[in-house]
Amino acid sequence: MQYYKITVYYTREYGEIFDLQEDPSEINNLWDDPDYKDLKVQLLLKYVWAELGTEPLRMPRIANA
Repeated sequence: MQYYKITVYYTREYGEIFDLQEDPSEINNLWDDPDYKDLKVQLLLKYVWAELGTEPLRMPRIANA
């Protein structure tokens, strides 16, 4: 996954995914390509985790609370 670039747009359902090793000029957008659906899910999940990591935890969870 290190050679892919993902771009998401605020309040939009579309974006961009480029294979920077095979397409360094970023011509072929893979966002809607069904062959790259699993990659898109993985990249979006990685992005969400990174964003969540920037937010401080307000309160720790307490079991049965």
